[in-house]
Amino acid sequence: MDRKPYNIDLSTHLAECDANYFRLYRLFPNMSICDVHECQLVTSRHTAKLTFRVLERCPYTTIIQISQMALDEGLDFTLPSPSITVRMYMDTKSVEVVEIQHQDRFRPVYAYPNQKMRQQDEKVQVNRFLGEYLAFCSEQGLADEDDTKAYLREWVNR
Repeated sequence: MDRKPYNIDLSTHLAECDANYFRLYRLFPNMSICDVHECQLVTSRHTAKLTFRVLERCPYTTIIQISQMALDEGLDFTLPSPSITVRMYMDTKSVEVVEIQHQDRFRPVYAYPNQKMRQQDEKVQVNRFLGEYLAFCSEQGLADEDDTKAYLREWVNR
């Protein structure tokens, strides 16, 4: 059976990365003045702490680590908490995943099979996951009131 080579749909991928910029900015609006922002994720069964940490600021890019920690006690099992590092391109208003669960350096397309057993569209998949995760966090998150007030003060004083 002859397989066609996988080709990335660049416009769809870039649209996802652009949407992720606005999703992330909505969750961490004061990133320009604050290095760490925390909020809680509350679902019907569990509560977790979501932490955004600025690792590096440059004129056109910002690197942010997103981590989650369960706040519930006595769970029968534990799953690894998501840990995602992203690079925000401030000039183009786009975000891409640079590391997820300690895996990094994603190529646009992989031959399959490959040594790390990554999917052909692994880069697209991790950025899509980021979008779904940020959308979930936005729907379920409760912001820290002090951080929100500080951001609003900064925004009004511009």
